[in-house]
This record gives sequence, C-alpha cells and structure tokens, in this order.
Amino acid sequence: MQIDLTTFILELINFVVLVWLLHRFLYRPIQAVMARRRQAIEDSVQEAADQKQQADDLRTTYEKRLADWQREQDRERAELDKELADERERKLEEVRQAVEEEKQRLAATTAKKEADARRRMEKQARAKGMDFAAKFLERLSGAELDRRLAEVLVEDIKAWPDEKLESLKTALAETEGQMTIASPRDLPLEVKQQLEKTFSEATGVACKLSYLQDESLIAGLSVTIGPWVLQANVRDELAWFTEGLVHAQ
Repeated sequence: MQIDLTTFILELINFVVLVWLLHRFLYRPIQAVMARRRQAIEDSVQEAADQKQQADDLRTTYEKRLADWQREQDRERAELDKELADERERKLEEVRQAVEEEKQRLAATTAKKEADARRRMEKQARAKGMDFAAKFLERLSGAELDRRLAEVLVEDIKAWPDEKLESLKTALAETEGQMTIASPRDLPLEVKQQLEKTFSEATGVACKLSYLQDESLIAGLSVTIGPWVLQANVRDELAWFTEGLVHAQ
C-alpha cells in the first residue's frame, strides 16, 4: 500500500487538530477539575492539620489548666485538712481544759465539803469537850480556886513588860481608874485588896474597883478596863484552849 504525501500531511494535520481539540476540550477541563480537586484535598488536609493543631493546642491548654486546677485543689485540700486538724486540736484542748477545770472545781468543792465537815465535827467535839471540862471543873470550882486564879493574875501582872503596863496605865487614865472585876462568887476581902494594890502599884494610878458576879465564868476572874479585858477564869481559858486547837490544826 502506497502512502500519499498529501494524504499523510492531511492525516498529520487531522491528528494535530484532534490532539489540540482533545487537549483543549477534554484534557484541560479534566486537568482543571483534577487541579481543583487536588487543591480542595490539599485545603482539606491543611484545614485538618490546622484543626488538629488547634485541637492539640486546646488539649495542651486543657491539660495544663487541669494540672493547675488539680494542684490548686491539692493545695486547698491540704490547707483545709490543716485548718480542720488545728480546729480539732483546739477543740480537744478546750475540752481537756474544761475537763481539767471541772476536775479542779470538783476537787476543790469536795475538799471544801470535807474541810467543812471536819470543822463541824471538830467544833462539835470541842464543844462537847469544853462542856465536859466545864462541868468537870464546875464540880471542882469554889472560893479556893477563885483565890488561886486571882493570885495567878497578880503574878502575871507583876511580870508584865513596861510597854504592856504603859498600855494598861493609858486605859486606866481614860476610865479615871475605874475597872470592873467579875467573878462567879463574891471574892474575899483580902483578895480584893490584893487586886487593888497590884493594879495601883503596877500602873501608878489610884484604881477604883467595882465587883459583880457572873456564874458563867465557873471559876476565876474577868477584869474589864475600858477596851481592855483580862481573863483569868475557867470559861475563857477553855474557850482560848479550844481556839488554840483550831489554829494549831
């Protein structure tokens, strides 16, 4: 088969035109579509990458904030635990203090009650003892015991120091020498004279003695000079003795 040059050229031209037409109306649109599709895919990929980055950033921020929040919660919880522990300890200390104070109060109350009961018993015992002694001494009392106690008073006055005698002298000066002597029985004349002489010589004041009877003295004398009271009798000596027992205990 012979190929004509003209035919060959025409076929070549037809091929070129066909290629151009295919490229112009088929390949270029397809390439454009493919380019747009590729660009869309790339944009989608980029958008996905951006979203992933944003998600990563958000996750990192969230994790950081979560960690910060957790640390803050731990710190606040620790502070709360410490405050609760301190408050619990303070309350316990208050309770312990209240219990201790109550124990001390009860101990003091119990001690006071025991002391009061002991004092009442001692007072009753002293009263009974004094009553017994008074009744016993009352049976022994008489003019002779009165005389002897008067002699004891005279001996005591003679042994007084100067400052005590000066005080007695001052008291007598205020009463102008007046003094009262009480006794359970009428004193013998010589005893009265001895008392007047002793007080006058000891103080240098002319004493004026008046006498009265007081059976409650049991035996002895009670001398009153203004604010002064000199006791030399069984009743007051017993009272002094029982009071001395109280102070000694």
